[in-house]
Amino acid sequence: MAQLWISATHPAPVIMVGLIKFFKRIVALLLIPLVLAFVLQAYFSVTANVIWQDLTWMLVGLIGYFVLYVVLIGNSLRFFEVFEHELNHTITAMLSLGTVLRFRVFPAKDENALKRSESGQYAFEGDTTALGSGCFLVVLAPYFLPLFTIPLLVIRPLTPELLVPVANVAIGVTLGFHFAGLANEFRTYQTDIKLETLPFSVVITLLFNVIILVLVISVVIDNVRLTFEYLRDATARSFDYYRFIAAWIAQFGILAKLQEVVALLSA
Repeated sequence: MAQLWISATHPAPVIMVGLIKFFKRIVALLLIPLVLAFVLQAYFSVTANVIWQDLTWMLVGLIGYFVLYVVLIGNSLRFFEVFEHELNHTITAMLSLGTVLRFRVFPAKDENALKRSESGQYAFEGDTTALGSGCFLVVLAPYFLPLFTIPLLVIRPLTPELLVPVANVAIGVTLGFHFAGLANEFRTYQTDIKLETLPFSVVITLLFNVIILVLVISVVIDNVRLTFEYLRDATARSFDYYRFIAAWIAQFGILAKLQEVVALLSA
């Protein structure tokens, strides 16, 4: 189990932690229209602008990795999944000006966790201790940031034409690694998910995974402008959704009724 430990000089009181988690659940609820807008716009933008043949080699890498993962490699890569998870915490903590004090990946204490020792498969867990890195983006980064894919996206535009298929396969493989790790690690018992609450973690993880997936596709098809157009259109769509909800609330007088309830309770 990968964990992120956030150290602080003055730990927050229990009641404050409870209030913060309650606030994050409210924020998650309010973000649902925005996430829905970004997910739907991703579908519309990609289907309208992408020729699927251009994604062939990336899909070969992605699907090939999934097949090998399920059939052959599986838990044998657990160490690398946990390593990438903790490295993600470390890098994002440093980028947010946090100070990393510890980075560890070690065999799981629970011998039954994610392993069968008799078959030679081992489970691993890790922790990253960082000061000043309590930002939710640092905590949730491993669930939406494909760390090994990012460098490939940077060098992809510089890749010689002859090697473009190889680069696209590599991007697909690293993306498969990310999503396989996400499927393994996104669990309600994870310290990261508990810290940020399940509803908030779900909406943030879904939102950023969709955005990054559009970015990856844009780079692979040599049309980075698609990402900017997608962000513009998705933002506009989200405003439309919120305006619709506001009009619906006004039409049925829901806000006035809530004010009456609050007044009654405070009387």
